[in-house]
Amino acid sequence: MDEFVQAVIFKREENCIIAHHDRPYTDNIIKFLDKRFLSFIDYYRCAVYGLGKETEPAAPSNLADIENKERIVKGASVIMSPYAKSIVELPAEYWEELAAQYVKQGFSVYTNVTHDEQPIRGTSELRVPISQMKAAAEYAGAFIGIRNGLCDVLYEADCKKTVVFPNCIYSTTPHKVSRFFHLPGWESVTANGSLSNA
Repeated sequence: MDEFVQAVIFKREENCIIAHHDRPYTDNIIKFLDKRFLSFIDYYRCAVYGLGKETEPAAPSNLADIENKERIVKGASVIMSPYAKSIVELPAEYWEELAAQYVKQGFSVYTNVTHDEQPIRGTSELRVPISQMKAAAEYAGAFIGIRNGLCDVLYEADCKKTVVFPNCIYSTTPHKVSRFFHLPGWESVTANGSLSNA
């Protein structure tokens, strides 16, 4: 992505919008957050795409049912998503302790992974295409993940949904990550890196 952004800037491509909240050198929108608060959703809706505040997000339209359901224990599973590209990740120990607590309660626990990501110790690997993740989370019964794009895909999933935020500030702004990336209707946990501080 960085190389693509650099190419667009270098070539002064006019027929391209860089719709990424964490690329402040492409626009001055992030400077707005130094003075006034704007949520992540409103940041994209109003500042990046120029849509009115009344514009509602649309649910993904290409979602599919989960294949090979036998991989997941129906209604007694937790799918964990500990990885993110644009937010500070929590240590593996945090997720390991969390997984152990769920296993102790009788849940089957899975780590959603892609590419070379590794499952959290004490969990089973789960490789489900993003188009099937909503169905997988609903089938499992619970989803818990660090705030990432997958949370947006699962926004309307009918299951127990918990989002974990690192206890830090967003980018160069004075705003907490948990406030900027807040997800209405989700259980929110702010973690300092260990479960006892969650």
